[in-house]
Amino acid sequence: LAKKQEELQAAVDMQQSEAMEMEGHFELVQELVKKIEDAETRMKEQANLCSSLQGQISHLKVDRENSLQAKDTMELMQEQWEDERAAFLEEIEQLKLASQAE
Repeated sequence: LAKKQEELQAAVDMQQSEAMEMEGHFELVQELVKKIEDAETRMKEQANLCSSLQGQISHLKVDRENSLQAKDTMELMQEQWEDERAAFLEEIEQLKLASQAE
């Protein structure tokens, strides 16, 4: 009977040891799951940030294109103004010459 009790106690001890080992594995798995969830959260935040930055880049490209078009328009207006000024100065010179000739 004592031998049977020792065998049963040994079996119980082994099962308790295995249960403790399994509990340790379970805790490790829980920690890994938490780390994976945290990493997924960070990845989603980074994806949102990237999307936001892409939107800002698109707006900046549009703003740049608009600025270039405005610059081209201003240069064209400057050329037209200079042409009109030159024509006006030439007309003044002709009027001066005409008035001196009279």
